[in-house]
Amino acid sequence: MWKNIKPFVGVLLILASFNGLRVWISGDKPMGRDLEAIGMIVSLQENKLRVTRFATKTDHYITYSFPAIDGQTYSKHFSITPEEFASLRKGQRVRVRYNSNNPSINAIAGFRHYSTVKDVDKFSPRHYPIVHAAFLAGTFLLGAYFVCSSFGGRRPSVPAVRPTSGFDRQSRSTTAKIPANRLAAARTGRVPRANGA
Repeated sequence: MWKNIKPFVGVLLILASFNGLRVWISGDKPMGRDLEAIGMIVSLQENKLRVTRFATKTDHYITYSFPAIDGQTYSKHFSITPEEFASLRKGQRVRVRYNSNNPSINAIAGFRHYSTVKDVDKFSPRHYPIVHAAFLAGTFLLGAYFVCSSFGGRRPSVPAVRPTSGFDRQSRSTTAKIPANRLAAARTGRVPRANGA
C-alpha cells in the first residue's frame, strides 16, 4: 500500500515546500492585533461514559460564539472542568479575546490560554530564516526522494539458473560425458589401462 501512496505523498511535500517558499518571499502577513468581544454560551453538555461495570466518567463541554470585527460570527467547542461547568449557564455572556486577522484563534478570558499576537509572532520565519530555509529544503528533498524512488528504474529480475549436474531431473537420464578411453574399452570389451601403467 505504501508503494501506491508514496508518489502522492512526495508530490504533496514538494507542493508544500513551494507554497512555503512563496509565502516567505511574498512577505509575512500582518500579525493583526488582539481584540475583545462579548460572546454568549450557546450550550453546556455533560457526557457520561461507562468506564467499568461499576464506574462512570462524566465529561463536560462548552460551546460559545462571538461576533468578530470582520462581521462574521465564530464559535468554539471544547472540554472544561466540572468546577468551570458548575459556574456557567446557557445564554451567559462571556468576554472573548481573539486575533483580528484570524478570529479562529480565540479563548474565553480565564478559561483557556489565548495565543496573543506576540506569542504567534515568536514563530515567524523572519526570526529564524536559516531554520525556515532548512525546513523548506528538507521538505522538498524528501518529497523528491519519494517521487524518484517510486518511478525510478528497477533492476530486472534475473531468472533462476538450474544447476548443471550429471543427472537431469526432467529427463531422468545421465548427461555426464564418458571419457574416450572408457568408451573405446566398452566397445572392444577390454579394460582400459591406468595412465602411465
